[in-house]
Amino acid sequence: MASWLYYLLVAGLFVLLMRFGCGAHVMGRSPKRQPPDMPAAPPGEAGLSVPAHVSRPARLPVVALGMSLGLFLALTFVACVGFDLLFPAQAMAKVWMPLLPGFTWLSWGSFLLGVLESVAYGWYVALIVGPLYNYFSSAMAG
Repeated sequence: MASWLYYLLVAGLFVLLMRFGCGAHVMGRSPKRQPPDMPAAPPGEAGLSVPAHVSRPARLPVVALGMSLGLFLALTFVACVGFDLLFPAQAMAKVWMPLLPGFTWLSWGSFLLGVLESVAYGWYVALIVGPLYNYFSSAMAG
């Protein structure tokens, strides 16, 4: 019975995060139609300029990516610790110990260390993926 409650709680949390984090279009509702930024020019009409963001390749801001991933992994860690405390039979602490050096179950110091290491993993991914994406995006654009 506890395992069904665990999975229902996880599924409900996932639905809430998708609904409020990603918007109504994820839940099957189409967002209100936004007017286009720039109307298309009729054929042969000159004088309209193309916005600068159209001609440049897309770039990922590495600092924003690092903050986002770090916060996401820290919140995920906190949620997982909460689930482990609520459902000890489904505990994942044994999985975290090799992934988070110095983490033991569970003291305030170990909890803080797990949060900090989760943020560090987020920044690690951002510092690798962000520049690589920016490089390949520029290289593919010409």
